[in-house]
Amino acid sequence: MGNPKAKLKRTKWLYFRLNRAWFINGLETLALGITMILSNNFIDRPPDFVMHIDEPIFSIPVVTVGLYVIISSFHYLRGLNQKLVTFLPLFIWAFYFLMFLFHDIAMMQVIGIVHFSPNFTTMISLIIIIKILLEALWSNPDW
Repeated sequence: MGNPKAKLKRTKWLYFRLNRAWFINGLETLALGITMILSNNFIDRPPDFVMHIDEPIFSIPVVTVGLYVIISSFHYLRGLNQKLVTFLPLFIWAFYFLMFLFHDIAMMQVIGIVHFSPNFTTMISLIIIIKILLEALWSNPDW
């Protein structure tokens, strides 16, 4: 017949090929968490409610979710695992998108800018949210 380990290896790579967008999303989420851990001042300080979201208490769960999504992308996504791989990164990126947006609006008022100009982090997080939603809608239809 065939080598069972070789078949298992091919299966994991097949699932990785099918779930490559989720793998990339896990890398993006992991990078967000690592960036927040390594940088002491990822987000400028005003307003007060935004100043604590780049501290380790918030960034460690982000890293954990990123690792979970990366590991899950090597398996068949169905049931609860599929919902967690979709919901957790979507929740994290939507949360940080709102915090970045609130930060941009507050900084606009602090600096005195009349026209709204979103920061790069706000735009990238919005693009990642759209990518997650599209992948959730168009990926494996096991829902």
